[in-house]
Amino acid sequence: MRSCLMSVVVLSAVSPLVAACSTVSGGASVTPEQATSAVLAVPDKLDMLVMVDNSSSMADKQAILAKSLPSLLARFATPTCVDANGAPNGQKADVSTGACASGRAEMRAIDDIHVGVISSSLGSRGANNCSALDPLRHNDDAAHLLNRGNDPAAATGFLSWKRGEGSDLVAFSTSAGKLVSSVGQDGCGLEAQLESVYRFLVQPDPYAKISLDGNLNDCQGNDGKGGAFCAAGLEGFDDTLLKQRAAFLRPDSLVAIVILTDEDDVSVDSQSFHGAGWTMLNSYFPGSPILRTVGGLTTSSGGTTAALPTSVCATDPSSVDCKSCAFRDQPGSTTIADDVNCNLSPHYYGGDDDSLNTRFHHMKSRFGFDPRFPISRYVDGLTKTKVPDRSTEHDAFGEYLGIPNCTNPLFAATLPIDSTGGPESLCNLTAGTRTPDQIYLTVIGGAPPALVASPSPNDDDWTRLLGANPAGFDFSGIDPHMIQSTTPRVGLEAPAAVGSNGNDSVHGREWDNNKTDLQFACTFALPSPSERCSEGDVMCDCDGTKSAPLCDSIDPRIQVRGKAYPTRREFELARALGAQATVGSLCEVGAGAVGTDGAGYAPQLSLLAGRVKASRPAE
Repeated sequence: MRSCLMSVVVLSAVSPLVAACSTVSGGASVTPEQATSAVLAVPDKLDMLVMVDNSSSMADKQAILAKSLPSLLARFATPTCVDANGAPNGQKADVSTGACASGRAEMRAIDDIHVGVISSSLGSRGANNCSALDPLRHNDDAAHLLNRGNDPAAATGFLSWKRGEGSDLVAFSTSAGKLVSSVGQDGCGLEAQLESVYRFLVQPDPYAKISLDGNLNDCQGNDGKGGAFCAAGLEGFDDTLLKQRAAFLRPDSLVAIVILTDEDDVSVDSQSFHGAGWTMLNSYFPGSPILRTVGGLTTSSGGTTAALPTSVCATDPSSVDCKSCAFRDQPGSTTIADDVNCNLSPHYYGGDDDSLNTRFHHMKSRFGFDPRFPISRYVDGLTKTKVPDRSTEHDAFGEYLGIPNCTNPLFAATLPIDSTGGPESLCNLTAGTRTPDQIYLTVIGGAPPALVASPSPNDDDWTRLLGANPAGFDFSGIDPHMIQSTTPRVGLEAPAAVGSNGNDSVHGREWDNNKTDLQFACTFALPSPSERCSEGDVMCDCDGTKSAPLCDSIDPRIQVRGKAYPTRREFELARALGAQATVGSLCEVGAGAVGTDGAGYAPQLSLLAGRVKASRPAE
């Protein structure tokens, strides 16, 4: 990333040098006129999008975030008052004027705020899991704004507060918390955190449906009977999303994005891998004869395992010869056909070596391909004024190209409310005045608190969090708690019996999970113990049989600790965005009364406020 992005933040209040910097993150189109506009006219509006993971085990974290939002919103609307030396004087700006009775505000108050909430669930994406038709689950929220609690204040899909129009800031903040806590934990367990944000804010032509060019039963090969690599395609346009986006996102606002998640991102590109990226979300892998083992039993209901990778993937995942043996018999695949792994019979994982729940880690080395969208897609989406539409996202083989040909909705002057005008009306939007330095990201995810303690992480901090060069598959220097693994990791406390939660201050200890789950990045004491789990309840972490370090020592069917897994891709995006992003640990929970600065995740959110403050100096 070029240093221009950081320069915009640091210098935007005072320096004409900003206008001289015309690109961000390798080519974002930021004209001198736009940069100057950012200096002369700092927006007094804020549109805050909160992406809440709604998979199982998230209810406790949602409740903590709901407790934390009031202090953040209060700081935006009624900043802390400071004396001539910049020290807090114990007062807050007046809610009706945004001004301080004595001293001055730490930053220019924000007068107009939108808060919207979306989830991590984008449905099956062509596969047989996470069906939108399941009446008992919210598997596919399509990145639409959510109001599950039916709060009248969010009847439009989002909340609004505007100074001087009789809006109650306390009620507004309380409603924001309710939007978050009502999202629930009954969503898709294959979470698309980054793609949900991209779909709502950036995708010029959001699809209405993903379909296959064949019948799913024929494509997937049920019961190990073969199957074919059917290609996924995108159909129609999501007019509901377009309407919500146009109402929520103002062209002259600051944009803040908050991501709350306890797992890594599974934003699968269904059209990747020769159009068969969807297969990695599917229970049955086309062509595989190996039935998956579930609960010690081999059964067709568990699906089939994926193909092995070529042998070079184990040592050099970046090699051009690192591929999937699934294409062993395809024309022109001589390298694959000659590989020792691909000549095994069968060349697929064993029944207990490819749990769908743990499939999405170290994918290139384990499978020869990674069907997820590249992180660059999301970096570009939050920094560049041009992004691809569907027609320029892939080449003929499903490789992601991301050729920018459309105005990025984040940087548009006006937004379409529907698709009536066709693809051109969605793509050819008039450019607006928002610049990349007016977009902020905060990720609260799975990491040891000490690794994300610095407000401005340096290269050493990022190495401990992600490894020396994660894009190049070099994970040297990484903290062992951030290693994604189904088996106990070297250097950490060994597994123990259920009810014994270990002595590691970060996560307790490792645990025996039969390769069906990942080891934890961190754990934390729940504000209150869970209800007693039913024995054998697969949705419960403390069912009396699992050895996870989360359960009460006296009654192992009561959960007393929360968990989080290494949240790698979300942190990779934050690192790429530099000064526009902050990161925090989901396992660091501050004590304090609701709405106070120390409550819940308020310390993590205060970093976001600090970034906004840097671009909004007091008058």
